[in-house]
Amino acid sequence: MTAHRQRGSAAVEFVGVGAVVTACALGILQVGVVSHISAVLTDSAIAGAAFGALADSSMAAGIERTRELASAGIASRFVDDVSATQTTVSGKPVITVTVRFRAPTVGPWFPAIVSSVRGRAFVELP
Repeated sequence: MTAHRQRGSAAVEFVGVGAVVTACALGILQVGVVSHISAVLTDSAIAGAAFGALADSSMAAGIERTRELASAGIASRFVDDVSATQTTVSGKPVITVTVRFRAPTVGPWFPAIVSSVRGRAFVELP
């Protein structure tokens, strides 16, 4: 009698476990996508700040370089804004390039992940 009651339970368990495994896989995929986009944009911001900090360059050139590198590394549609500021660290001038971006989510029912990354470089003096 107990064998008759357990008939079909494997299919129900498969669906339940399959949903949990799929959700975990999509979560891991999402973390990977966001990490990749963040790493590429961080590297682009650092390279753009270093380019803008050269003695014969400008902050505008650093912003442009950051945009070029970000477009080459990932789709430029993820980048919302690139800005640069000049500050001082321990009395030395530093250029900071900030990139604001939106990372897509795995499912269409979730909002995009909005974040920003920065890159800094000491300004070269002529």
